[in-house]
Amino acid sequence: TVLFTTTSSKEALALADKLAVINQGRLEQVGTPSELYHAPANTFVASFVGDPPMSFLSVTTRSAGAVTEIQALGSAVIARSAGEMAPDRRLQAGVRAGAILLKDPGAAGVLPGRVGVVEHLGYTNIAVVHVGDDTLSVSLRPDVKVNAGENVGLMIDSGQVHLFEGTKALRVEIH
Repeated sequence: TVLFTTTSSKEALALADKLAVINQGRLEQVGTPSELYHAPANTFVASFVGDPPMSFLSVTTRSAGAVTEIQALGSAVIARSAGEMAPDRRLQAGVRAGAILLKDPGAAGVLPGRVGVVEHLGYTNIAVVHVGDDTLSVSLRPDVKVNAGENVGLMIDSGQVHLFEGTKALRVEIH
């Protein structure tokens, strides 16, 4: 058994069979790299594990019969939960950079955003996009060209949305 400590989540994910994420002396979550990446217990773990870290989008719930719609910016539905949740509940939707696609800003069902900066990493580009008061990181193929200041539409893969109330993850089925 080897105990290894690091402040690099990338290093921890690469080396560990099991991780313990500690924040200011407090144990936040223990699990495999996959568990921490795909099912973070809270916003700290979600924003610490992964490169780039998970982005957060302010959302509200809206009743739609037997399902609940997860709505951003008061209009675009980014996901639906399998069960009913109280309407007008204010939550945070956590989204990984690879779960967001760029679309035409005028397309139906997309979130309108404005590119703040593009980080060119060679193997990928990361576009930092402002959506209202929130900022989302979007992973792009290196051949996709966008520029700072450009208006874009964002389509989020609803199956990869994580919901948080305050800092705590909600375990609800999303589709």
